[in-house]
Amino acid sequence: MGTKTKFPIAAGSGYEYAALLQQYLPPLLRGGFPTGNIYFVGSTVTGATNSATYGYSPEAPLATMAYALGSTGPVTASNDDLVVVLPGHTEAVIADGTITSGKIGVNVVGLGVGLKVPVITYTTAAAASVNITAAQNYWSNICFNAVGVAAVTAAINV
Repeated sequence: MGTKTKFPIAAGSGYEYAALLQQYLPPLLRGGFPTGNIYFVGSTVTGATNSATYGYSPEAPLATMAYALGSTGPVTASNDDLVVVLPGHTEAVIADGTITSGKIGVNVVGLGVGLKVPVITYTTAAAASVNITAAQNYWSNICFNAVGVAAVTAAINV
């Protein structure tokens, strides 16, 4: 906890997901590894917490994408930061803008294959949405599941 992470992450660095990052990130990223900070999000990791001292490693990730990308979250605009969403992560969108990415130049990449791909689920409200309000945001390998509501009006607003 507390120490910012940057690439490259060596396979023997102690990070449980180092091999996954090196294997799966290159094809999911646009034009190579980002130069900014790396933040990890993983709701299924025991102890995941939305606080300033978390998110710097896969072993102590932030609990939600909403916090990581939000106005009080750690991601910095125009810094080429990367949010790595860990395998199995789930997050519920319950209202308009539950998750809002309002900072320019942010990369959001989900790790996992098949049933382990991170999932954003829409529940309870037809107006529930993920809002991407800033330029140069890049999202990859995240599953958006809007089947929980009879009529989602706009699942993703860009």
